[in-house]
Amino acid sequence: MIKRLSNSLFSPRAVLNYRSDKWYITALYFLILLFISIIPPAVIAIQKDGIDYDTQKDIRLYFVGKEDIPYEINNGILIHDQANNNMIHVEQISDLYSIIFTNQEEIASNDIPTSFSIILRTDGVYIRQASYMLRFFAYSEYPELDGLDFSNASSSNSVDFWNTVFDVADAQMAKYKGFFAFVSILYFFFANAFNFLIVSLILSLFQSFTLSRILSFGKLWKCCIYMLTPFVFGTTLASLFQFNLFYYIGFFASAIYVIIMSREAMNKAMKGE
Repeated sequence: MIKRLSNSLFSPRAVLNYRSDKWYITALYFLILLFISIIPPAVIAIQKDGIDYDTQKDIRLYFVGKEDIPYEINNGILIHDQANNNMIHVEQISDLYSIIFTNQEEIASNDIPTSFSIILRTDGVYIRQASYMLRFFAYSEYPELDGLDFSNASSSNSVDFWNTVFDVADAQMAKYKGFFAFVSILYFFFANAFNFLIVSLILSLFQSFTLSRILSFGKLWKCCIYMLTPFVFGTTLASLFQFNLFYYIGFFASAIYVIIMSREAMNKAMKGE
């Protein structure tokens, strides 16, 4: 595996020799690349304590000037200002997650715009991931939440409001630190796996038009999986240093390596090797 890693980084022509590898060897190499790629986010997830300042700032800025959220917490219960228990207030923070306020017992799937949602219901805060619902905490667990008026979220001067929200969020996240770290690592593992497989298939597809009479698609795909190595290292460095240029450098290096390997395959075919 070390030799394959070295050749994939520094000797793309030699990678052609691995075209006849058993699939379990290539799959094992792919797993090694995956584990390398998730080292930085895994370390960050394990070391992370609470919500960092930049995230807090982004959340505050998102709500400033927005429509008032007509809910408040009274005696451990979320209530609507006009007692409209049929209302569902949705704040879609991004394509990935949203925050939902409601007094309804059930929420229709089409009212939830993202796969991950933080739902504030009558008795407490829930986390919804796909179809799985987890009760995060009850409002009654934190006396400081009593009297919290969410209409203050849209004000630029709501320092006390946000301090209370973030203090509770940090305290609760500390309880579930291991769970959140595990979910975060799992997310990056599968996200990177999907990303790397798609890139390897794209590289294979483009070269298959040139090498269709020389290499079967399966053998070409194996070589392209090995050629992902520069891309994986670029992705890892981009994550480590928060510098996306490494990501693109790695991608183009992998693409160039595949072209070099393809020329080597054609040269060998011409020589009858």
